[in-house]
Amino acid sequence: MVLLRLAFVAWLSDICTKALNTYVFHNPKALSPFVACLIFGVIAAEIGLVDRNPLNKGNSFGWLILVLMAFVLEGLSLATPDMLLQAVLPLAGIIIIGVIGLIIVTIIVGNFLGESKFMSLPIALNALYGFPPNYVLTKETIQSLTEDEEEIQYLTDIMMPKMLIGGFTSVTIASVIIGGVFAGML
Repeated sequence: MVLLRLAFVAWLSDICTKALNTYVFHNPKALSPFVACLIFGVIAAEIGLVDRNPLNKGNSFGWLILVLMAFVLEGLSLATPDMLLQAVLPLAGIIIIGVIGLIIVTIIVGNFLGESKFMSLPIALNALYGFPPNYVLTKETIQSLTEDEEEIQYLTDIMMPKMLIGGFTSVTIASVIIGGVFAGML
């Protein structure tokens, strides 16, 4: 029942996104369905329509991470060694410039939002790896810091939402804008 309610919220989000994009924005890609799912999921969790951690309660989180990682890595199956070699220098330059920009903007925005630079920088660096790697890295970092279950839960409650939302917003919003700017350079 947990996964059925989650699927219903995702379906409702998709229907609303398509309707908004078609009838309000007149652009099929104006509102990302992933952003809409995030918003609908937060609202559904707040009003009690879906449980917190529904994938864990439905015993499907590990399977989903495996499928998502396979989906991410599947994109590399079309790359040839020549393609990768041609992209190394431009990609390295863009990554270096991007990380320097992330550091500068992160310090300014992090201070403005009241977040320490030690937390705001990892949040911003989610733009480099997104989900699900950001989940795995955050979980591994927490587990390397302590073995006490209470401390693990405390750190997870503080760090995981920031990292997941940071990764989600940087990959779905900021990366699209930045990618559009740098696309002409490649």
